[in-house]
Amino acid sequence: MPLPRERLARLAQLIDELYALPEAQHGAWLDALSPDDAELRPFLQTMDDDAAQRTLSAADPAAADGAPADTLWRDTPERAFDVVRQLLGEPGEPRAGQRLGPWRLLHPLGRGGMGVVWCAERCDGAYQRHVALKLPLQGPAPARLAERFARERDILAAMSHPHIAALHDAGVDLNGQPYMALELVHGQAVLAWADERQLGLRARIAPMLQVLQAVRHAHQHLVVHRDLKPSNILVDAQGSVQLLDFGIARLLDDGRPTVQGSPVATPELTEFGSAVMTPTYAAPEQIERKPLSTASDLYSLGVVLYELLAGSSPYRPEHSGRAALEEAILHIDPQRPSQAATPEAAQRRGLSVRELRQQLRGDLDAIVLKALRKQPSDRYDSAEAMAQDLQRWLDGLPVLAQPDRLAYRLHKFLRRHLVSSIAAAVAVLALLVGSGVAWWQADVARGQAQRAAAEASNARRQAQRAEAAQAFLIEMFDAGDPARAQGHEPTVRELMAYAERLLPSRLASQPELANHLRGALTEIYLKLSEEKRALPLAEARVASLRAGAGVDAAELGAAIFQLGVVQGEIGRNEIALSSYIEAEKLLAPVPGAAAGSESKDYLQLQAKIGHALLQARQWPQARQRMGTALPALQARLGAQSFDVLDAKVTMINIQIRVGERDAAMALLKEIEPQLDDANPVHAMDVAKLRHSIALTLMLDGQWAEAERLQLRSLAELERLVGPRNSTTIVALQQRAMLLDTVGRVREADAALARAVELAHAFYGESDVQTALAESFRVAPLLKLGRMAEAEAAARLSLRIAEGQPGLREGARRGLTRRLGLALLFNGHAPEALRLLEAVLQGDGAAPQAPSLTYLTAARLANGQIEQAHASAAAALELMKNKRTAFDRFLYAMANLNMALVLAAQARPEQAQAPIDLAQSIFRELLPAESLQQTWPTLVRAQVLRA
Repeated sequence: MPLPRERLARLAQLIDELYALPEAQHGAWLDALSPDDAELRPFLQTMDDDAAQRTLSAADPAAADGAPADTLWRDTPERAFDVVRQLLGEPGEPRAGQRLGPWRLLHPLGRGGMGVVWCAERCDGAYQRHVALKLPLQGPAPARLAERFARERDILAAMSHPHIAALHDAGVDLNGQPYMALELVHGQAVLAWADERQLGLRARIAPMLQVLQAVRHAHQHLVVHRDLKPSNILVDAQGSVQLLDFGIARLLDDGRPTVQGSPVATPELTEFGSAVMTPTYAAPEQIERKPLSTASDLYSLGVVLYELLAGSSPYRPEHSGRAALEEAILHIDPQRPSQAATPEAAQRRGLSVRELRQQLRGDLDAIVLKALRKQPSDRYDSAEAMAQDLQRWLDGLPVLAQPDRLAYRLHKFLRRHLVSSIAAAVAVLALLVGSGVAWWQADVARGQAQRAAAEASNARRQAQRAEAAQAFLIEMFDAGDPARAQGHEPTVRELMAYAERLLPSRLASQPELANHLRGALTEIYLKLSEEKRALPLAEARVASLRAGAGVDAAELGAAIFQLGVVQGEIGRNEIALSSYIEAEKLLAPVPGAAAGSESKDYLQLQAKIGHALLQARQWPQARQRMGTALPALQARLGAQSFDVLDAKVTMINIQIRVGERDAAMALLKEIEPQLDDANPVHAMDVAKLRHSIALTLMLDGQWAEAERLQLRSLAELERLVGPRNSTTIVALQQRAMLLDTVGRVREADAALARAVELAHAFYGESDVQTALAESFRVAPLLKLGRMAEAEAAARLSLRIAEGQPGLREGARRGLTRRLGLALLFNGHAPEALRLLEAVLQGDGAAPQAPSLTYLTAARLANGQIEQAHASAAAALELMKNKRTAFDRFLYAMANLNMALVLAAQARPEQAQAPIDLAQSIFRELLPAESLQQTWPTLVRAQVLRA
């Protein structure tokens, strides 16, 4: 007796569930069937008794999960499909040679509870193509299904994406058999593909990023998959993903319009179509038969990602059967992947179980669990958002997913409702440092006014100043008024810019308060790494104080000190040093003052002068200054003070350069734990210090440790202020310097390309920092053989820098030097020689090693062999006594240059010694796999050839 159609979907689900279990558990599973399913037990029992097995082929979109597609995916009884068709009262098994629409069946590819798949060919002469022809159970009446196919086919066919197996055709034949012609895909299910290759976590995430690209594309077309699982994600031998069955659920469903990817509930929504899912990967709303959305697909991908990373399912109920699984999905929070990882899973990932759990713990746990949240609104907003978090993990950046605890919920609430208030609070804290004092002073002054008439005037002035400050702040934050903002929540930067515009007009009669607020705004801009915005404020403050009558020397000194800090942060080191020296005179203790009476500002200034001398390469003077400043600063502020930590990092950098390596490493070991324990208010400063320490470690040749700190610094900067800030740009350039030095040239170029992108966005198209960012790309591009791009970048950098007053002459010569190198590689040797001769002349009595090195190559290219020998010898002399690892690297390069000159002079025997020396330096300094390790051999080959 045929079953009613509304029960066929349930039977198909139970078939899938039964044969997902080991055969030994079939009896217990059948005994545990709910009373509602009792009528289906005879059919299931018949199929179980007649468990004919078959091997499924590679392109089986209907097969279940996990095993390689080229072998046995899943044992499925051949009787299952036949029995279901008999229950429908429909024709029997399709046969080879049978025609359905324009397609001819060739051979079966596989079976599942919902249908059968055949390899088929086009037979109407329109074109030649082999496809996977899916023959689902009919579901709705054939006429209505045919109408639906016609309506939906073009929508799905237009959903073209390289990682989605294409739908070529869909229809219903004359006998009422629905068919769908899908792209024929060969590959393995993603879990089997990853396990067979024993891939680590990073390599396992790569196919998931492709999947998320495909899912994002489909969701943009308002198509939800509804049955994402490993067997629907095939990976070919090249690692390219193909997603199967996208849109098939839509064809089998009622095909009505969608709202934000969710089917609109209608009476015609068939139970057959609604049941398209695999329980193990189904979202809670699918289990409850609620309307679906794009978040349902993201949940399924969360399950796949869990299995891909941890090697197990997120749900392992105590009892077998569908009811227990559904209960777990609906009501039990999954275990963290890091806790679920087993030794077997770790072995398949080439790790120990401790290593696997350690790598999963934290960020990956958070990403997976965010995708698996019970409520769709708590999951990722989109496939793109989930992909971005995975990419951030790969890049070493902080992920946006957070643990589901009170602090996280509060953070999300504030982000949604109080963005402008939080922005205001950040600015208020800084602005009220002085304004709050003014208000307090006004209250005190009012009390004292009763005691002395002379003080009453001062009190009124302080009160007026406080009231003016209050009015200014109220007007500043009035920008966040919803009526004015019209739905836009102002950021900190927008409120700061608004405050800048208000200052001249609103506080014209309160110059003291205006200058105080300029100082506060400058400090905030410095914390945001917005030095270019801080500079005009700092300059205006100093100019106003200089023009005022009876100005306090200490106040002016503090303002000039702050201006020097801003100048140093934007790379104007000589000007900053000049400002510091002027401020020092104004802040110095009075003659004859007792030792230890110096102000805090004065002591901090001494450390800044030491840092400026370091930047100006006046290392002995810097060492002397810091040798005095650091003990005095520590005695006044204590060893845990952040100002002392800052001064110690400067001292470490100086010690490395003057040859005091052991002292520098001891000091570094002392302060690293203190940086980890620093007050969160200094988080931005800590990120900058780690960036500075990384440079120190680079100079010492500790490449791996330097890279670790670089990545941590970049991650902290991204978390605190986002990518658009000056410190991130400098940190990327420094990272590229490390990568280039150790021979990872492609990574270096990628870091510099990112720095260029950020510089154009942050500084603008015509800023000197943008010019420098463009110029730094030249060397890596040349090493990668991209000569024309290198020359274009070099010319652009000089064009941007032309006429820019803020660019130091030394930096300008650096831009010209890199253009000369690009011209040399592009075959313009005479022009390159002319530029590089001018650069060397501009260096004067302190020639730079790169100037001499590039000039040597240009002279050789122009046949000036003796002059080339002179510049190569000068480079060797300049670098031979330098102590840092980076200087020794340059010394090795200078030796290789000299070897090439000697070869050009027909003195190959003398060339061997500098090659040997360079090779020994490279072996000492650089990783064994570094590209530079090959350079001595290449130069030796050139010498032998000559």
